[in-house]
Amino acid sequence: MGDEVVLLFGGRDGDGRPLADLHVVRADDLSFEVLGTTGSGPTARWAATLIHDATRGRTLLFGGTDGSAANAETWSLAAP
Repeated sequence: MGDEVVLLFGGRDGDGRPLADLHVVRADDLSFEVLGTTGSGPTARWAATLIHDATRGRTLLFGGTDGSAANAETWSLAAP
């Protein structure tokens, strides 16, 4: 994927509903694309924290809220 990217998970749509999609923004040209996923994954949320662990080839997602409750889940997402 390269070193100069920002990963985004979830957020809210224009009506305030939580989202469960994963996007990448490339720093060199600010292109924005949806990354495909497989298997089960985190539920829709916003205000979660993502960190990338390059050594282990994974991205960790922690917490967030769906608007009705905060959660303390931790997900490990394999790096694309």
